[in-house]
Formats: sequence, structure tokens, C-alpha cells
Amino acid sequence: MNLNDLKSTPVFKGIEETYLKKLANLGQEAVYARGHIIFREGEEAKALYILRDGQVSLDMSIDTGQGQGVHQATVDIAKKGTAFGWSALIEPHKYTLTATSLEPVSLFVFEAEKLRYLLDSDVNLGYQVMKKVAKLIALRLEHTRNLLLSERGLSNVPSWRY
Repeated sequence: MNLNDLKSTPVFKGIEETYLKKLANLGQEAVYARGHIIFREGEEAKALYILRDGQVSLDMSIDTGQGQGVHQATVDIAKKGTAFGWSALIEPHKYTLTATSLEPVSLFVFEAEKLRYLLDSDVNLGYQVMKKVAKLIALRLEHTRNLLLSERGLSNVPSWRY
């Protein structure tokens, strides 16, 4: 795995090179065709992914409760450098979205158990990575919140800041 590619991803940007080398040793590269379901909402989170090339749709299941069944709503589109599948690091380790490639994609894949072991065994690295993951989660929640507000015509509602 290319160290420079890891350095440029937001989830690993600014992490010391010695730590990046450890992470690079864990990661594997994967390529998927358009339309490939990388993981499904509710499945055990077995990996954290970083998108090298292409686009991935991140969708959630919505039951309208009106007898129309469940449909998928796109929450975000992951683009180059985006990390997704963060549930691999956060209990209960179940994916909260479905990830589907919108075009041919190239990914870095970090097996969950190995990554959690590395982060647990090196507290400084674990803290640095989890700060980045927390920021990713906060950004995704803010994006989802804004999407929901705009769909309801409530874009003027101030956002909460903690």
C-alpha cells in the first residue's frame, strides 16, 4: 500500500509517518465493478474502507410506514480519499448504511479486527485515528442533518453545536 496515498486521506492526514507505515502494512487494495455492494446496512462491520478512485453511494433504508415497503435513501456520495465503514471501529460493529459502487472503484481495505488490535495496542495511534473518525462521523451527521432540513424546507433552522 502506498504511504503517500494514506497521507493524503483525511482520516489519516497529519498522522506521524511511523504510524502510517503500521497502517499501510495492514491495508489491502481492492477493486470493484460498478454496482457492487461493498457492504449492507445491518451487517457485521468487518472492514474500514478508504476510497482511492471512483464513487460510492452510502444509502440508508427507510420504511415510510405507509405500506409501501422499505426504500433506499442516499445519505452521501463517497469520493476519492473518503473513509467509510467506520462502524468497523465503533461498537456494536454493525454497518449503519449500505455502500454501493457507482462506477468502478479502487479501495484501501482495513480488516476490522486487525485495525482495532493495532489501535488498542498503541494508544497514541488509536487516539489520533479515533479523533479523525469522530470528525468524519460529525461531518456525516451534519451533512445528513442538512439534507433532511432542506428536504423539509427548513434550511433556516440553526444547527446545534456542542
